Amino acid sequence: MDSGGIMDKTSGMTRRLFLKAVGLSGISLILPTWTIAGQGVQVARGLYKVNETRALMGTFLDITLMHNNTMQAQDIINQTFQETERLISILNRFDASSPVSFLNEKGYIKGAPCELTDVVNASINTGNKTKGMFDITILPLLNEIQKHDFNKGDKIAASDLKPVLELVGQDKVVIKDNQINLKNSGMSITLDGIAKGYIVDKACEFLLKKGVKHALINAGGDIRAIGTRMGKKPWKVGIQAPGKRNEYLGVIRLDDKAIATSGDYEVFFDDKKLYHHIISPVSGISAPFNTSVSVLANTAMVADSLSTATMIMRPDEGRGFIAALEGIEGVIIDKGLKKYRTPGLRFEAYLS
Repeated sequence: MDSGGIMDKTSGMTRRLFLKAVGLSGISLILPTWTIAGQGVQVARGLYKVNETRALMGTFLDITLMHNNTMQAQDIINQTFQETERLISILNRFDASSPVSFLNEKGYIKGAPCELTDVVNASINTGNKTKGMFDITILPLLNEIQKHDFNKGDKIAASDLKPVLELVGQDKVVIKDNQINLKNSGMSITLDGIAKGYIVDKACEFLLKKGVKHALINAGGDIRAIGTRMGKKPWKVGIQAPGKRNEYLGVIRLDDKAIATSGDYEVFFDDKKLYHHIISPVSGISAPFNTSVSVLANTAMVADSLSTATMIMRPDEGRGFIAALEGIEGVIIDKGLKKYRTPGLRFEAYLS
């Protein structure tokens, strides 16, 4: 499961995170024009594109609106960023003052914010759907892996993992009303494989309440669209070839849909990328079969969590799993760069 620190512990953007955001996130927007933050570009009669990008969640959060008033659009964008920052303050495990950090430290939390209980409940549902391939209690395993220097020949022994694996399992997370308990001492959770998608969805809900009919939010490759780009023209999103900035597997249309990509090239701990941030809750080792998975769904949270879980599955199994889910499509790239695409995922050539 993805435990790679989507919620970054720093407020700035390091060079490594910058490179990840602009080149290696797995998905990029393909638009005929781009804008400087806060400036509007007329794209049709009475319709302007207003865009702003800020460094948040260890990546770039980009909000683009099509609106008939640039001043109103900018004000809405500012309010949306404020809402996303509020959500980050709740779900950020790197922030010692956040509710999720309190839960990890104490093993319980009473009066948990509804946003936290919503995400934990959604995580458990995804874990059930994926037969345990998605599990937010994976953090102790990530912490164990990060103790090693694999480039200097370190190896993880089964004896190292055995006591840590006893701390993993969503069946040990108990939620009742607004109280969350972790049954075993030493347990801790990470929401990094689902929280970014959740925040993107909440930002879209906020925009819809403001009457926005055309918008697109991109949080480092977790993307969700509201309506079309303009008129009947859809937003166009390019799925990048794994680890390559300017090569695309294909381009898809995005209209009131979301897409997210998980990959072994995002956060890794050795030069060969054998040890990376997407860890099997069952074996305790990094996902060995695939290099990237992109999932198309109705919400960013679903796309985010399912792309993470599918990374751990064998490619044929993952493709079958995605294809069996109603309204879900995806493409899997294995370690040999072979593509496994579900029947309903349509690629097209780039047309402006």
